[in-house]
Amino acid sequence: MDGLSSIPSTHGTVCVFFAFGCDRARYDTHMLLEYFKRNRWRITSRLPDADVIVMCLCGFTQGNEDRSLKVLARTLKKKRQDATLLVMGCLAGICKTRIIGGFDAIPISLHNSTQLDEFIGAEVPLLEVFHNRSMFAAPNNAEIRYIDAIDNLCTKFSFSTEPFVAAMTRLICRPTSIFPPPQQRLCNVRVATGCLEDCTYCAIKNASGRLRSRPLETIVKEFRAGLANGYTTIKL
Repeated sequence: MDGLSSIPSTHGTVCVFFAFGCDRARYDTHMLLEYFKRNRWRITSRLPDADVIVMCLCGFTQGNEDRSLKVLARTLKKKRQDATLLVMGCLAGICKTRIIGGFDAIPISLHNSTQLDEFIGAEVPLLEVFHNRSMFAAPNNAEIRYIDAIDNLCTKFSFSTEPFVAAMTRLICRPTSIFPPPQQRLCNVRVATGCLEDCTYCAIKNASGRLRSRPLETIVKEFRAGLANGYTTIKL
């Protein structure tokens, strides 16, 4: 966890970055955005403006892990030299050593994510935000940086053996652009964390641990809050 002491202790500017991954990762990204907002941090979608960049990256398979690390490398080239880059999501728990050894970034796995409270001087703890989702309004997708299907092409052609193709792709697909997802009235309610750890091809178990259910009363509370906030589809 070396390097976290360099994070501004209060009220800096943060860029929350969702590259790609599952609904759980998207859910966690929204929670992190709300966490920083409730602790009075300024939110930006521009990498050069951020004191702290939080990237939620996927490590589901070897292919996803390699792709995430390519996105990480591209982001490092765009951030300010004095900015701190935090890697969260399953990737941080799956290949922590690879991140520390090859990148100027700090991995924070799901198991120790509450250490963020100490390093940003949080007035509202991370767990309180995660456990009381119904206390705040639906997140604004435009405040989170997204790389969607367009990035599949960007990643592929950025590493083309043809110099002109690679150069033009990197110019067009700069990470400073934002690809917001379609607006939708979909509310995700998490009922559990972790997994059964039965799949041999999947590395998520190394990041999330065993299956742990959330309290029934909390799930019902979030479900009702989703209805009250106007959501037409609620996904468990």
